[in-house]
Amino acid sequence: MTIEAHKRSRARVVCIAAALGLAAAACGGSESTGSEAAEETPTTVAPTTTTPPPERCDWEMNTVGFWEQEPPTEPLDEHQHAEGAHSQGNEHGIQAWVPLDDPVACADLGKQIDAMEQVAARYPTLQDASDAGCFTATVYIPGIAAHLYCTAHHTSGTDIERPTMLLYGGNKPEAPIVGLSYMVYTDDAPSDTADADAWVRYMPWHFHQGLCINKDGLVIGGDNSDKARCEAAGGTVAGRTGWMGHYWLKNCPSPDGVFSAANPRLDSGVGQFNDANSTDATLVESPCQGTTMTIEPSGADAFGRPDEMDPHWGLGHAGHGDEGHVDEGHGDEGQGDHDH
Repeated sequence: MTIEAHKRSRARVVCIAAALGLAAAACGGSESTGSEAAEETPTTVAPTTTTPPPERCDWEMNTVGFWEQEPPTEPLDEHQHAEGAHSQGNEHGIQAWVPLDDPVACADLGKQIDAMEQVAARYPTLQDASDAGCFTATVYIPGIAAHLYCTAHHTSGTDIERPTMLLYGGNKPEAPIVGLSYMVYTDDAPSDTADADAWVRYMPWHFHQGLCINKDGLVIGGDNSDKARCEAAGGTVAGRTGWMGHYWLKNCPSPDGVFSAANPRLDSGVGQFNDANSTDATLVESPCQGTTMTIEPSGADAFGRPDEMDPHWGLGHAGHGDEGHVDEGHGDEGQGDHDH
């Protein structure tokens, strides 16, 4: 075989090898070793898919002003059950709120809140409550309104259809309803019951001790009333009340939470305005238009998530267990005790 024939034969072998993927060089090009070919062969990696964490579904249950305060994401234990509560309500401010990302749970709690709104709609004015047999237990008090006690609503448990007291934004017969109050006589807080409804678990239940009550059932002195002064005013110092929980209507929302023990929007301006404008038919639709409070930074009456807040905020707390949900800028240290 001539030298030229030998070269052509060798080139054909190299080309066949290249076609079979055994060599990386093109026919007529430089030769490559097997190890070099393996290094240069591209590797295909199967695409990976990740499931994004679920977003919260409970934003619309409280005001923008509530969420902006970054409420505690776990129950407050001893703070939630205030033994030192006063006649103006539990002084522990903003309520705890366990985040929800389960649409079924959100729908369930939403229906219960709607049910409370429907109950309140049956007694739009203080006169309606009186006509139903409820009597005045307190005059208008900033933070907790005027309480009308309904003996016909006494129940051994928590019945959403039967609030113990109806709360009004003034003292005149035309005063508009602003909330509901449920009271239960049990040793432990109703929220501690394992199978309690969602609204019961979310209410920060409290009780009062030593109220001064006159012969007409009107509270004329707050917690731990002085016995001598109470009796001189024609009252009697009572023992501990049952567990009490409040719901504040959407037309007078509490910036401390829909179930907060007190509603700071119900300041003295509300009672004065409503009593002075008792014949104004718009009070029923807007019972807190006389408030003088403002909520910063935005604090609108709107319900929903603030634009700047992470839609997953708080989901890494309260037993959710998914550390990936935690917003590092809103950890427990940043929440503090909120002046509790």
